[in-house]
Amino acid sequence: MSESTETAPASSRSREVLASQADLIFPCVKPLYDEPLVLESGDGVRVRDVDGREYLDFFSGILTTSVGHCHPDVVRRVTEQLGRLGHTSTLYVTEPQIEAAQRLADIAPGDLKKTFFTNSGTEAIETAIMMACLYTGRSEVVALRQGYHGRSFLATSATGWLFPACRRDHPRLRRSPDNRRSPGGPRAHRQMVWHRALGCRAGHHGLGQRHRERHAGRRHDHAG
Repeated sequence: MSESTETAPASSRSREVLASQADLIFPCVKPLYDEPLVLESGDGVRVRDVDGREYLDFFSGILTTSVGHCHPDVVRRVTEQLGRLGHTSTLYVTEPQIEAAQRLADIAPGDLKKTFFTNSGTEAIETAIMMACLYTGRSEVVALRQGYHGRSFLATSATGWLFPACRRDHPRLRRSPDNRRSPGGPRAHRQMVWHRALGCRAGHHGLGQRHRERHAGRRHDHAG
C-alpha cells in the first residue's frame, strides 16, 4: 500500500516485468491488483519497486515470514545455516530441526509434543487430513466455502476450486509400467501409458488395435 493517495504510472521496466509475468507464469498465479507493484527490495515495513518508489507494506511479509522484510535476525540465522549445512531432507538428523521441534513442544497445549515438518502449508493440510482419516477411519471431509488450503489435488478439492473435469473419479492406481514386457518396445509402451494417462481408450488408437491383433487368442498380462 503506497503512502501516497495517487498511483504513479508503471514505467517501461515495470511493464516489461509484468509482460514477462503474463508470458511465463501460470495465470492462476496472478496479483490481485489491476496495476500490481513490481517489488525489488524491502526493509521492515517498507518496500521499494523497480522504479525506486517506496511503499508502506501493511503485510510486512506474509504467512510464515510476517516479521518484516529482511529482518536482520532472520537474515543472519539463515545465512549462518546455509553457510554450514544446506537442505538434507529427513534422510538425516540435524540439531536445528530437533531444537525447533522442542520449542514447539514447549508451547503446545496438553500432551502434544510430536512435530511433523513440511515444506508448505499445502503439505500440512494434506498431512492433517490424512491423519484425521487414519484416526477416525472415515474419508468424508467437510470444508468451509471460500477457504484456502493450497494448490494440490486434495487441497483444491477442499477449497472448492477444482475444475468439474477433475471431480468425476478419484485417482485410480495402476501397475508400474514395464518396458521389457511391451511388444512394441519402450517407445510404444510409453505411448500406450500416455494415452491411458490422458483418459483415452487404447482400443480407439492404432497402438491398442495393433496390440490386440498381434496377441489375439493369447493371454497377455499387460503392465500399466
